Amino acid sequence: MTVFYAMLVLFNGCDSFVKTIEETKSGATRNENITSGEKSNALNAESQNGHSAPIDTPNHGFLMDTSALLRAEKALRNRPELRGKEVFIYMSIHFYDDYRIYLKIQNPDNPEYVDSYHYDKGGWSDPKPVVLSKRDIVSKNIVNINELPFQNAHRVSRIIQDKLIEIESKSKDYNVYAITSNNKISWYPRSLTSDRSRYTIEFNADGSLKSFDQD
Repeated sequence: MTVFYAMLVLFNGCDSFVKTIEETKSGATRNENITSGEKSNALNAESQNGHSAPIDTPNHGFLMDTSALLRAEKALRNRPELRGKEVFIYMSIHFYDDYRIYLKIQNPDNPEYVDSYHYDKGGWSDPKPVVLSKRDIVSKNIVNINELPFQNAHRVSRIIQDKLIEIESKSKDYNVYAITSNNKISWYPRSLTSDRSRYTIEFNADGSLKSFDQD
């Protein structure tokens, strides 16, 4: 009987070990199983202190998560150095589907300066100064954040996802970015490819589809 129980314990231990391996192979992590209650607590903390509270986030789906995009924008606007001031995006803003954002902002206290920001794990980094040359004219390459709400990135990414399916592309890259050169918003990417064809795609400033044509 003692031998039987020993074998039973060993079997259960092996079973747990195998399950752990399978979860690791499939990419299962605590971040992918975060509960709605944990998310709610994190958001409550953010609203209480006025800053972005770092939270666990899954490693996919940011651009399909309009609520998360809205939280990221709100957290940026509420940073101490930006709160209550007009925010102007300089040159570019990059959105990644793993819950990251990179952008540059005209310094609200000195319009000749530019600062870079990085959003990751539910929180914004402190601003870092950007080195500019005498040829850089900040005022000609900025767009008010009101004209480039983060949720427009969702619209662009959704269109890209739909078009990739339409052309039977194997790509799963839904990351997008916007350029603000000459005070105009241009969304990227500008081309999509499949195994047998290449297409040019253009977007309006609000992220809606402007054109989609095969090259």
